Parts: sequence; structure tokens; C-alpha cells
Amino acid sequence: MSVAGTSGTHRAYNNEDAKTVIAEARRMTAAMMLNSRESSQVRARDFVKLHPRQQFLAQSTNETPRIDAWSLLRNIEQDKAALAWSQDNQPLIYGVEVVGSINNIKKLVSDPIVKGFEPGVKVNGRIIIPRSSLREQVVTSQDLGVRSQAIPQTAEEIYTRIENIARYGIK
Repeated sequence: MSVAGTSGTHRAYNNEDAKTVIAEARRMTAAMMLNSRESSQVRARDFVKLHPRQQFLAQSTNETPRIDAWSLLRNIEQDKAALAWSQDNQPLIYGVEVVGSINNIKKLVSDPIVKGFEPGVKVNGRIIIPRSSLREQVVTSQDLGVRSQAIPQTAEEIYTRIENIARYGIK
């Protein structure tokens, strides 16, 4: 899975068809992003406890607490984007490692949802998997610009946003 700057691996162990594997990857991605949302609220609470407002506001922009605060907000925006992407039927999986019988692999390859197939090659007892030629969802500088605009820029705005997340969660 690769989306909004986040990547991960989903494993399927049964003889599942492509639609089932993709649906499960979407479900797991959404669950991970929702779990991350909850842990971000805990991190925001911890941040507010460790860094009182006045102390935070008095620091320069390159001090660790400021950088940590901005990183927390950036990660929250990234998780929001990945959650929306996974729930909106956008392309999510760009490579699958499949082990199975030749008949099952042929069946999988012929599924219309599979856009390409590149078999691995056994070299000295190891399977070498080629890089996919399919285009991954790429985060552009424009995407980053839009996301970074969603993150407050002043110390006061950053602290207030983290304080609100600590109190009310992520909207």
C-alpha cells in the first residue's frame, strides 16, 4: 500500500481473489489511520503537558518542541489524506507478492482489477521481485503546498491547534 506519503504491507494468506485482498487492504489502511488519529490525540495531550503555552511561545522556530509540534500536525494531515484516499476507492496497491499454484496465479493475473503482472525470478535460492512499472500515487509539491497551508504557521496558531486536538480530538 502506498498513499499520501504513507506506505505499508498487507499480507493475505488464503486463496483470496483480488477484490477481497484490496478490500481488506483498504479496511486495514483505514483502521490504521483511525488508530493513528487516536494516538495523535494522546501525543497532543502529552505535548501540552510537557510544553506550557508561554514556554512554547518563547522558543525560537528551530528548537525541538517547535519542530515536534509542526511534525505532529504534518503527520495528522498526512493521516487524514491517507484515510480519505483509502475510503474513496482511489488506487492504493501498487505491488503484490503472490505465492501459489500456477493455476491460481494465472487466475489472479487474468482478473480485470489486476493492471500488470511481473513475475519474480529465482536467483541463488532467493526470489528477486522486479520493481513495478505501474505508476504509484505520487505526492506532488502542489499537494504538499496545500497540506502545509492547512498547518498553522505561527507559534500561537500551532499551539492552539495542538491544544484543541488534545481536548477535542481530530475533526
